[in-house]
Amino acid sequence: MKFIKLKMRTTALVTTTLIIILGIYDLTAVVVGGDTSLTVSQFLVNVGFNVPAFVFATGFVCGHLMGYMQPVDIIKENLLKKKKLNASEKTDS
Repeated sequence: MKFIKLKMRTTALVTTTLIIILGIYDLTAVVVGGDTSLTVSQFLVNVGFNVPAFVFATGFVCGHLMGYMQPVDIIKENLLKKKKLNASEKTDS
């Protein structure tokens, strides 16, 4: 059996995993408990009213983690260009 190769960076993988786990917890809390006071969204609403700085800091950090990241192909091309430049500089010297 072949497993799917994950071509994600560590940050994206951890964030995706956390979102899936929180979604499963939310579903379980509502189905088993029957009360929405145990959900993650209710927790965030309560924290938002009591400690707005926490919500801002969370959004700030998530924005920086999920901000624009160069595609892997561009990063590889840039690394190859740097290697070629370094190699040509060594041969010129």
